[in-house]
This record gives sequence, structure tokens and C-alpha cells, in this order.
Amino acid sequence: MMGSMMRRGSFGDGATLDLAFTTMNSTADLTAAGFTFTRSTSATYINASGFVATASANQARFDYDPTSIGTPRGLLIEGSANNLATYSNDFSNAIWTLDTSGGTIPAVSTVSQTGPDGASTVTRITFNKTGGTFSRIRQNLSGTASQPYTMSVWMKANTASGGAATQNVGLRIGSDAAGFNCVVTTTWKRFQYTYALSGTNAEAQIMLWDNIVGNDETADVLVYGCQIEAGNGASSYIPTGASTGSRAADKCISDSISGWYTQGIGTVLVSARPLLTTSRTYWNFSAGASVPRIQLYSSGGTDVTAYLENPSGTGANIAFPTGSISNGTLFKAAWAFQTGSHAACVNGNAVATSSTSSPAVPTSGMTRFSVGHRYDEFNQFYGHIASVKYWPTRLANADLQALTA
Repeated sequence: MMGSMMRRGSFGDGATLDLAFTTMNSTADLTAAGFTFTRSTSATYINASGFVATASANQARFDYDPTSIGTPRGLLIEGSANNLATYSNDFSNAIWTLDTSGGTIPAVSTVSQTGPDGASTVTRITFNKTGGTFSRIRQNLSGTASQPYTMSVWMKANTASGGAATQNVGLRIGSDAAGFNCVVTTTWKRFQYTYALSGTNAEAQIMLWDNIVGNDETADVLVYGCQIEAGNGASSYIPTGASTGSRAADKCISDSISGWYTQGIGTVLVSARPLLTTSRTYWNFSAGASVPRIQLYSSGGTDVTAYLENPSGTGANIAFPTGSISNGTLFKAAWAFQTGSHAACVNGNAVATSSTSSPAVPTSGMTRFSVGHRYDEFNQFYGHIASVKYWPTRLANADLQALTA
């Protein structure tokens, strides 16, 4: 079986672990590779047909590109999140207020067109602010002052009813004076924007407003799946009804690494696509659910850092490879670790080296490998892990550049 080979085999280039998540399609594939996957709630993802689909609790999500249908993006790993908006896809519910300032109150209806989830009906909203300053649909929500919140919603121009092929529709959170203009076309797109609250008002608003769309007086659009969540980006959609919704964190762990891991030395190559700007872990070796640990992570939006921590809890950043990463873009990073001889590389750029012996690479006791989070499920990654590969040797610096180019 492919999974057994991934745990124990050699792959011709000396690697003893090769997790190609873009070729997997079920949790059983992870199990065959010696990994346990858990998530205590259901969660959505984009399936091979390009539609929003739902994975049940403890089922891994192998996500696909929504625009290049059928193109795999790998294992979707996310931390926990909450959708503050209720009736997130029922815009006719009374929780959504329809109002205007001098224009026309929006009209909400259902039409027979295919939605982002593949359903045969979808919500239509028509806006008209002619003679006024805005026409909008909104839901009152509260958040934490000064903290960033992200609003996301799918929209598509309703040309079937005579609407223009390109239309401008605004999103607004709370009392944001600027809002965000969405250029809505004939293709479904999930729009998102982030705003740090000036107070506690986190009201979700879809609207035509002079401040956002200027002189555009009307819009006829299809809408799906509104989400308001804390943080600097949109995570996977969390459908809601009468109550707010939540998604638990994904956990991907192997506690049976002895068949392929060599204590004290190794090289790990990871290919990943971050979706949110946050402190995040790409992979982590540890002594079960405790230190010591060997970890590749980002402390913020663009860096990649190699980190070591000894059994007493003393840790240090070992290497800062040259080159930045960005949300939505696939990158490759490799770290070759050995006490006194470290090297790390991102996207084929200059190799960062270190001859430090403190802390030392643990030569015993490492039993766990975690993908997309730390051993204690902290510093959760949000995005796609396309592949992870391990060699039980310290590869040459030139090899690191070639592997990540």
C-alpha cells in the first residue's frame, strides 16, 4: 500500500517519509500513512467539483482550487473559528434588516441558479440607492474593540435577470468609514475584507453606499454564505442557523515515527499555502505532547523560522532563511538539522546556516510528528499543506536550494 511505503519505505532519493497530500482524497489515506486526524466538529471545504462541501467530524479535508476545477491544493488545516453571523445563508430571515437612506429598500428573493454549494436555488438581492446615499442589508453584531474582524461572502452578478456582467457592491463592518468595494462578475467569488473595530460594533453590511461604490446606483446580485469572524482573514465557511457557528481545530499527528525517523538528524521539506496572517506551525517533532521540539514556523505574516527547544524548555530560533511568503501563494521550505550544522532555505533563495550547538538537536525521545500545528496544538496553521518529506540525513545546502526552487 502507498500508505505503508510512506511510513517505512525509501523513495529512491533516501527519503523515508513522503506525504503527498495533493494525491490523497480520504482520511483513510492519512491513517495508512500512520497519522491520526481529529476535529471535533464538521467543517467545509471546496470539493473536486469546485463546490462548497461539508466534511463530518474527524474527517480530513482535501481541498481543491475553486477556480481551476479539479486542481488539488492539499490538506486543509485550520485552527478554531466562530461565525458571528446567524442565518448566514438565509437573507430573508428577520435577523437581516433591510434599510435605505433616500434610496430603495433592497429586495430579497430566491432564484433557480446554481450556488457555490451546488444547490439549484440561490438568494438574489437587488439594490437601488437612486436619490439617496445607501441601500443595504445588515445584521447587528458585537465584537471586541480594536480587534480585527473579517467579513466574507460569495457574490455573482445576476445577468439572468438583466443585471450587468460587472457590478460594484460594498461590504462594511460596523462603523468603518471606508468599507470595501467588491467587483462582482458572472463568476462566483468569495469576497473578504478585514477591519479593526473602532468600538464594539461589528455589524455585517452588504450594501450600495456612496462612500464605497460612488455613483453606481443599482445592483442585482446573487449572494451566498455570509461570515464574520475574529482575525485577519477568512477561514473556511461556517454555516449557521438560529445560533452562531463554530469550527474546531484540525489535528494531524503521528505517534509512530520510529519506522522512518532518525534521532538527532534529518531534513524536512514542506510545501504549503498559508491563508491567514498569524503565528503558525508547518511541522513539529516532539517528545509526545511535550518538549523537546524541532519546529518550522512563522511568527508573523511573511517569515519562516527554524526553532529548537530542549527538554528543560529552553528554546531558540536557529535560522531565518531568506525570502518571504504570502497568503494564497504556495511556498517551499526545507530545514536540515544537526547539532552544530543547521541550514534552511525558502523558495530556492540563499541558504541560512548556523553552527550553534545550543540547544542541541535531541538524540533520543522524539516520538511525535505534527503537521500544521505544534505538539500541544498551539500556533495553528491556517491553509493548505501540499506535501511533507523527510530524509534521515543532513542534506547539503545546494540540495536545499534545489528542493525548494
